[in-house]
Amino acid sequence: MTQAIAVSHRTLHSDKARRNYPPPLSHQSLYPRTGGNVDWIDLLQWPAMVVTVIAAWLIGSLQPGRRFVGFCCFLLSNLLWVIWGWHAEAWALITLQVCLALMNLRGVKKNDAPAQPEPDTPRA
Repeated sequence: MTQAIAVSHRTLHSDKARRNYPPPLSHQSLYPRTGGNVDWIDLLQWPAMVVTVIAAWLIGSLQPGRRFVGFCCFLLSNLLWVIWGWHAEAWALITLQVCLALMNLRGVKKNDAPAQPEPDTPRA
């Protein structure tokens, strides 16, 4: 029995056994994919998020000029998200951003057009 304990003790402290366990949290990098170096493309998600929130705020305006700026901000955020998504290999996110960009282009077009009554609305 002591021989079995000695064998398992040696196995536990062998190099091979240590490699199977992750290092303690204090030694882990915040950026594991780059070996501890800051990956600037990874940080792009934060400005993309800020621009998206600002765009959503501006889209809610009653002033056409502010809505136009909101659509432009949305298009910028779509571009930022596509760049980040390409780096992160997030293909569904890229597809979503392309679809949203097309809808934003539609929104710009409709925002510029003069308001016309809907054909289904009854006229007084």
